[in-house]
Amino acid sequence: MSASDYPTKAPNEARGSASQDSERPAQSAGDRQAIARRRSALYQQIREFFWQLDFCEVETPLISGAASTEPHLASIAASPWPKSELLQYSTETDQSGEPEGDSQTHSNLERAGFLITSPEYPMKRLLAEWQSPIFQITKCFRALEQSSRHNPEFSMLEWYRPHAKLEAIEADLIRMLKSLSGRPVEVERISYAAAFLRETGLDPFTLSIDEAEAFATRNQLSFPENLDRLGWVDLLFSLKVEPALGAAEPENLPKKSDPENSAELGEPIGERGQCSATDALPASLKATLIHDFLPEQASLAQTQTDESGRTVALRFELYLRGLEIANAASELTDPATQLARFEADNQTRRELGLRPMPIDHNLIAAMQSLPPCSGIAVGLDRLLMVLGGFKQISEVLLFDATRA
Repeated sequence: MSASDYPTKAPNEARGSASQDSERPAQSAGDRQAIARRRSALYQQIREFFWQLDFCEVETPLISGAASTEPHLASIAASPWPKSELLQYSTETDQSGEPEGDSQTHSNLERAGFLITSPEYPMKRLLAEWQSPIFQITKCFRALEQSSRHNPEFSMLEWYRPHAKLEAIEADLIRMLKSLSGRPVEVERISYAAAFLRETGLDPFTLSIDEAEAFATRNQLSFPENLDRLGWVDLLFSLKVEPALGAAEPENLPKKSDPENSAELGEPIGERGQCSATDALPASLKATLIHDFLPEQASLAQTQTDESGRTVALRFELYLRGLEIANAASELTDPATQLARFEADNQTRRELGLRPMPIDHNLIAAMQSLPPCSGIAVGLDRLLMVLGGFKQISEVLLFDATRA
């Protein structure tokens, strides 16, 4: 599964701008409690779904000494703790006055770390060791991501199947969405290139920077300076392709400001006190599954040659209401290739004036034993948005980044 499980943010999505604050629907205490109940019920249903499939739930660290090397992801640093400050908090010291414990313990406390952008690296280490299916619900963190669709801190569901192809992960996902929504799921399957061509008339595999900039200018799209080719592809996909995916925005969704909907948003239903999370849904969920990505977008995925002779990344993304909900991959298992990709990422970061990120050599070592496998990440905040008919991510968070 690629670590880039949220799409690149469009430049006109301001980071916590005043206009967004003014457009954010006001939340009452009842609204927040209803959202908490929805999330609790959703997580319980997810866990029961995977327990029935004999998956093991795992919990991996939120802070790592390594970080994602992907150039278009910004990790949040966890500041190191200086030794001088350790003395203030240590209750016991050795004869020299240093905090008790071995030198490795002190070194770990002093080293810089990063909040995870995904639990993928440690989960693959467990997968290599156990060779059995695993899942996790966890928090992830990404800097510079705050908009109607993004929050720097977000909730992720991730799972992996050893000795499984991507089709098995797709089947898991569709069954889970059907179970959570109580509705059939209609899936449009289309390649990345075909979707890009349909909405823009451009071929992402051959798109040049000049062509992309000319298209953006003709369509009056705002864009940052000094984008590389892949940055342009991501930007145009985000602005022009994504909004049309997954049946876009259904009409006549209930709004929580409507008095007649206040009870259904705030009242629990069912024997276990679950809140209805599907009242706003149409008769069926209409999803778009994008497959066969550019090789530059492979990240931690395998590649193969398609029927037209192009090299494509064995990944898919699933969209509902124009939102990327899930990102899956047939996982790369060759450690040498993975290390080369990490190093190439860091070289790209240098060329873009970005800081190279520490490579996870624990993952590289574990990949010696990693079986053929597939995995997926699902954005749970966005899934709650879709199931509840909400338009802004802040509506499904008790406290978004502006109020944390």
